[in-house]
Amino acid sequence: MARSAADKVSGTEGLESLDTYIQNTLSALYPPFEATAATVLWQLFSVAERLHGGDGLRCLTDFLIPAKRALQHLQQEACARYTGLIFVHEGWPLCVREKVVVQLTSLHGVRLRPGDFYLQVTSGRKRSARLVLKCLSQLGRGSEEVTVPEAMYGCVFTGEFLEWLNGERTSVPLQNCLLTSGSAVFRTPWSSVTDPIFLPTFRAVPPPCSCPGPEWPPPQSPSTALAPASAVANTRPREATPPSSTAALPHCQRHPGSDQTSLQHSPGRAGCEGPRSPCGSSNGGLVGVGPSELGPREGPSRSLERHRQKGQPPVPHCL
Repeated sequence: MARSAADKVSGTEGLESLDTYIQNTLSALYPPFEATAATVLWQLFSVAERLHGGDGLRCLTDFLIPAKRALQHLQQEACARYTGLIFVHEGWPLCVREKVVVQLTSLHGVRLRPGDFYLQVTSGRKRSARLVLKCLSQLGRGSEEVTVPEAMYGCVFTGEFLEWLNGERTSVPLQNCLLTSGSAVFRTPWSSVTDPIFLPTFRAVPPPCSCPGPEWPPPQSPSTALAPASAVANTRPREATPPSSTAALPHCQRHPGSDQTSLQHSPGRAGCEGPRSPCGSSNGGLVGVGPSELGPREGPSRSLERHRQKGQPPVPHCL
């Protein structure tokens, strides 16, 4: 009996430690946590249920820890262009106040429109994680995804990134990013996400990011969708999302900064002059996704490997 009681105490302490680690990790990635907690914790629970059988510890080691490294790298690269500036929204670019920009799970219940896309961190090989962009498939049913290589993380949150993706598209170009807050999904112009707001200060004007011709990395393995996990670990799993083939983007090179200085607008002034982020004083171009747009789960991603044949530039088509 004494041993059984001790085991129960040890198990309780383990769950508490797991909960603490998860909350500390997510609060560091998605501040302010009081605004984003409901969204990212639900997404993590979903990952644990569907992909890890409700096992919080397994979800932590196989998904959250690798995802943390990938998201930290993405944030560091995106913010490197703004060294010395103070962001109004400290979670940028992973989140903007309560709205999550880089999702932890697939947005299964959302019907994607032509031109819509969203960013997601998903599991990779051998306890690794990768960033993917998901958009409507060419057939208009389900979604396709494009893997973003780490070498291009510094260019993701720029206008050039989307321009490159749209370079050889023959249909509706990608233009609206989907953000989430709780169960709500918001559609917003990409420029509202890539143009952060700073506290007033002088700074060096950040250089543009050029995305040169594609350089294909080694083929990617099929991806698996993810969904959130926390210390509540014994819920029954749901069916996993079917694997999808992915295409990688080219290497991105950044230019050195210039010596020009400019005074940044204060948050209030930025809001008066027009939307510069999804959570400014105006609505920033945000459009809530209505109930009529909530559709069936996204279908499996289509293979983009055909672009690697015939010697033509392998530009990913995400329509």
